[in-house]
Amino acid sequence: MFDLFGIRSKKKIKELDNQLSELKSKYDEVSNKLNITTNNLKDSEKALKTSKKLLEECKLDLEDEQEENRKKTELLNKNEEKFSFIANVLNAEPVQNPAFQKYKELFHKDYMDYANNNDALASEANAVLKLQQVEKQLELLSHDSALLNKNIIALAGLFSSGKSSFMNSLLKTGEIVLPISMEPTTAIASYVMNGNKKIEGFSENGGRIEIANNIFSFFCHGNIEEFKFNMKKIINHIVLKDEFLISLDNCCFIDTPGFDAGNDNQIDSDTAFEAIDSSNAVLWFATLKNGTLNPNSKKILSEILNRNQNQKVYVVLNKADLLVSGDNGVENAKKIMESISNLLNKKVEGISLYSSNFKINEQPEAISQCYTKKSIEQFILENNIVNSDKESVIMNSIDQVFNSYINADNQKIYNLEQQLVMIDILNNSVQTINDSKDAQLSSIKNKLLLSKQLKKYANATNEFNDDSILELSSTIRDGLLHDIQKYKSDIVLAHDLCFRMKESVAELFNHTIIDDTDPNSLIKEFIPDLSKELQKKYSLTKNEIMEKSSEKETAEVKKIKKQNTNKKNKNIEDIAVASLSTFLRKR
Repeated sequence: MFDLFGIRSKKKIKELDNQLSELKSKYDEVSNKLNITTNNLKDSEKALKTSKKLLEECKLDLEDEQEENRKKTELLNKNEEKFSFIANVLNAEPVQNPAFQKYKELFHKDYMDYANNNDALASEANAVLKLQQVEKQLELLSHDSALLNKNIIALAGLFSSGKSSFMNSLLKTGEIVLPISMEPTTAIASYVMNGNKKIEGFSENGGRIEIANNIFSFFCHGNIEEFKFNMKKIINHIVLKDEFLISLDNCCFIDTPGFDAGNDNQIDSDTAFEAIDSSNAVLWFATLKNGTLNPNSKKILSEILNRNQNQKVYVVLNKADLLVSGDNGVENAKKIMESISNLLNKKVEGISLYSSNFKINEQPEAISQCYTKKSIEQFILENNIVNSDKESVIMNSIDQVFNSYINADNQKIYNLEQQLVMIDILNNSVQTINDSKDAQLSSIKNKLLLSKQLKKYANATNEFNDDSILELSSTIRDGLLHDIQKYKSDIVLAHDLCFRMKESVAELFNHTIIDDTDPNSLIKEFIPDLSKELQKKYSLTKNEIMEKSSEKETAEVKKIKKQNTNKKNKNIEDIAVASLSTFLRKR
């Protein structure tokens, strides 16, 4: 029906209002919840950002910690490698080369016993030093048979003169690099030769150990102090084999510790000189100062030239890049080299420029063409020859030592046999004096008895007469004969010891030698000649006495005879006193 009065509509509107009111309440409720949720989300987002930032900071801290731990682990591993290497060096068993061990035992035991019991040689310290040098050469040769017949070329110069850099420029691959700019107090001598890549260290007690590249890198980059240990004290030398850019199969380079101008330690200089003295040739590296050699460089180079006149020395002016740059650089460089050659009295084999920034076969033309006499490559190739004399040179050193002992022993024998003949002359003279009634001869006898040494002996014995003179001279004679025999035995012993030492050297060079010398032939006999000479010069005979009293002699002849007799009698007295004094001083 038609809703005339709108009752239904009103009712409907009211219902809708109620529903709208409910919806509004729900909306307000939902809106409040949404606001709360939105605020919560904002708070959560803010907390999330904070957490993310914290996580990023934690991540960075963790990465830093991981990097630090990695470095610590790496350091620990390196330290473990270094400490392990040091332990291996210290524990390395000595290389047992029978020939070298034989020489070593002969030197330290047999020779030392011989030297301690022989007082003939005045310059015994030089003999010991020479045999020590032989020992060092044999020790090096015993480590590697490849060194037996190689020519040794020493790389020498002041500290940081470019020796090691030059050696590196001579190697083909550059995979192995020699230590550069090591302090002289820590520098270790390195022997470099052509061969398959290999690095070996040799300890002070003769042990051998292979050095890995990662360990050798500490030597190469000036980081040897990282060992926290003076490696020079436990590693005697290093032998490095690698391929050269030029064919050098018959020579070996030794990279010596540099001479330090500010270092007063004589031991370091002696070590460098030992290496140089044992080499066949020397490459002296120098840098210029005010257009000429550094004064210290010139001083040491001059000493090297004077120490061994037969040693070939070549001067290398390193770091030459700047020297030849600019206008007239090459001409100026040649003038400088000529000036240096004159400064050294032209004793060197040649002088050349060199730059270790380039390989030896890649030197710029401006540098490679700057030299006097011969190029550095020519000098090296000239020394790339089999050293067939190395064994004979070592044996000659041993011969020189024992020849000096034998000569000294023979001199002692000469002196003793001279005294022996003089004692015989004294005995004959005393007897001649007793047989003569000549007043002058009796006077000489009294003078003899009153000499200080004999008078001192007379006071000690309470009896000193003709018989005691003869008895004393007989005792002296026995002592002289004993000493003579002792020195003769020493000559035989010296010859035997010399041969056994040379025999050990021959064994090291893989062959044998024969002793075809009779040691007794080395002993010199002086008595026959001395007897004739001294008897003729000093003896008084009965015939002379009879001639002296002969009336047939003229006054002039008598005068001459008298002068000669007085001279002979005076000489007899001197000889007797000298011989007896020597004996009495020993009592």
